[in-house]
Amino acid sequence: MEVKDVANRLSVHPASVRRYIRSGRLKATSVESPHGIRYNISEEDLHEFENQVSSPRSQGDGEFSDDRLHDLQMRVDEIKEQMSQEERQRADAHEVVMAKIDGLVRMMEMIKDSVEELNREVSTMVDSRVKERDQQLIYAMKAMTNSDKKRRSLFGRA
Repeated sequence: MEVKDVANRLSVHPASVRRYIRSGRLKATSVESPHGIRYNISEEDLHEFENQVSSPRSQGDGEFSDDRLHDLQMRVDEIKEQMSQEERQRADAHEVVMAKIDGLVRMMEMIKDSVEELNREVSTMVDSRVKERDQQLIYAMKAMTNSDKKRRSLFGRA
């Protein structure tokens, strides 16, 4: 078994298992690996260690052993670190989402401004076209009126 497996089985931190090995309380064989020394613990050696340490309390007066206290403190620190990492990740994710929302809001404002500008341009164009058409109608009506007056004057009607 590897150190992490023994740590899980004993409900202690892997550093405590290594400390048990270095102190000689837990027998293990060391193996060189590319990542440094690794320890292998046999089932028999683990069972023998478990028999030696039958309880997390070393004395009958309810006190925890130094090793057990150390293990507990390391576990607490590890959990705190995991929690703070998760909180940082949540905060980072929140910042990313808020930045994207801000970007979308700015984009929507730009689109709104563009639509308003287009509406103004279209309104100006329509007004200009209406004025032009009105002027053409007025010119046509004047031309018809003049033409009608000429026809009446030619044919003697007043």
